Amino acid sequence: MLRKTFACAFFLALIFSTAAKAESDTTVTVASLQFGTVNWLLDVIQHHRLDKKYGITLEILPVASKNAAAVALQGEAAHIIVGDWFWVSRQRSAGQSFQFYPYSTASGGLILQPDSSFRSLEDLRGKKIGIAGGKIDKSWLIMQAYSIQKTNSNIEDSIETVYGAPPLLNALLEQKKIDGVLTFWHYQAKLRAKNYPTVLGIRHILTELNVRPNVPINGWIFNQKWAEDNPRLINGFLNAAKDAAHIMKTSDKEWTRLKRKDIIKEDDDAILDQLKKGYQDGIPEQFTTEDARSAEKLFQLVGKLGGSTLIGKSHTMAPNTFRE
Repeated sequence: MLRKTFACAFFLALIFSTAAKAESDTTVTVASLQFGTVNWLLDVIQHHRLDKKYGITLEILPVASKNAAAVALQGEAAHIIVGDWFWVSRQRSAGQSFQFYPYSTASGGLILQPDSSFRSLEDLRGKKIGIAGGKIDKSWLIMQAYSIQKTNSNIEDSIETVYGAPPLLNALLEQKKIDGVLTFWHYQAKLRAKNYPTVLGIRHILTELNVRPNVPINGWIFNQKWAEDNPRLINGFLNAAKDAAHIMKTSDKEWTRLKRKDIIKEDDDAILDQLKKGYQDGIPEQFTTEDARSAEKLFQLVGKLGGSTLIGKSHTMAPNTFRE
């Protein structure tokens, strides 16, 4: 009897051990900013069990900053993070093997006071403009490249810049302590819902720079070797993400669910509508060879202004930055 009991216990332990190993073998860990918009899509994946549909188990690792996400990826605490291909190219040039796959083409823009009479960049001379993201924010560098092309001078030299966190800059604009703000798309959405006009969108600027306006800046970043060793995991996650994006693009009920679940922390319906529109407009359809060429051109334009802090020592985009 004792032998039977021991054998049964051993058998059950073996089953649970095998099940745990199988679960571990299918887990894909995504490091995500605690209040980042990527959590909307990750929740859709889990709610609709899209990870299970593709034979994986999505695990979310909350992090407090982009730097913390990068550390998690580099330290193999996470398999995937969200970031931009400038960082990926810089890392590859330094000998790392990270790759980028498009997640969003959403972009912000320049917002001014409702009574602004903006007609051209010259109208910004002497104005106090808030810049979200710091000195090497991609949107800010893109605007500088645009001003150099249009006016043969850098707009940075003709305005008073105020660097700060997006929520603070939005508040300063509403308090009329600054004349305008160049900010991220979701903070732009909050202002647009309050009738603050976007006078110069990043997509318009990219078109003027002869760069495809929907070139994706943000995407999923992962280790190329891990992806090559685990094609089922990376393909399963990317397919689940694609299905989730389709749901978010076509289902109003999904946005209501996200709001009710407090995944989207917004009570104002006008702001929610703007967030939904901005997010849906940013869902990439397909990444083409032309998009890759536009990215390389943008790398050249922005890299000159951002310097080594942005792109490292290489003045050309590293080969295989993008996952095909």
